[in-house]
Amino acid sequence: MTYRDEGRTATLPELGTPDWELQFDGSTLRELRRAVSFDAELAGLDAACVPEFAVAVNEIAANSVKHGGGAGTLRFWAMPYDIVCEIEDAGVLGSSALGMLPPDPDDPTGRGLWRARQFSHSLSIVTRPGGTVIRMRISTR
Repeated sequence: MTYRDEGRTATLPELGTPDWELQFDGSTLRELRRAVSFDAELAGLDAACVPEFAVAVNEIAANSVKHGGGAGTLRFWAMPYDIVCEIEDAGVLGSSALGMLPPDPDDPTGRGLWRARQFSHSLSIVTRPGGTVIRMRISTR
């Protein structure tokens, strides 16, 4: 996939057909967390890391609900040594560097992307006209 990101072209590597895909909105976030947790553990993610990764995915999905048009699509891949989750929504972010610094402790908002970055081994943000894709990866080894 090729998208525009801050005035430059950014490309996310093709991963093939996802193991599963889920359309979500605010009423299905619990289902999303359960599905990610179940399949992440099944794919070999250390049980201690499963809740943190599920929180990371949930934070991005909740941002999609709040800032990305009220809904989104989650794609899940279990690969030999990695789990990849990708969330796509209709929102447009101004910067792929969001969430790189800890949030202001006096501001009750702005923690979602930062938390997701803490609980993922990599997180990529690509915005194009009409939407954003956020891809998170965590190693299973």
